[in-house]
Amino acid sequence: MKAVARDKRILGGAFASLPDGAELLFRGDSPVVAGSFAKDAPYVKNGVVKSWRVREWTTVAGPDAAIVIDPAAL
Repeated sequence: MKAVARDKRILGGAFASLPDGAELLFRGDSPVVAGSFAKDAPYVKNGVVKSWRVREWTTVAGPDAAIVIDPAAL
């Protein structure tokens, strides 16, 4: 996929308990990358996915977090 090749999409998958949705995690400076991906996705274009939304997420834990909080400071 183009987004993966550009290192923008990090993870993706369907929810396990009920197959009623999925989540994709992107890396970017704005929601535009994820929104563009969704608009061009075959599932969206062919009506399989009826609705979607992009939400910004501030990560604070893990080596790739946007804002790293030192656990010792807590």
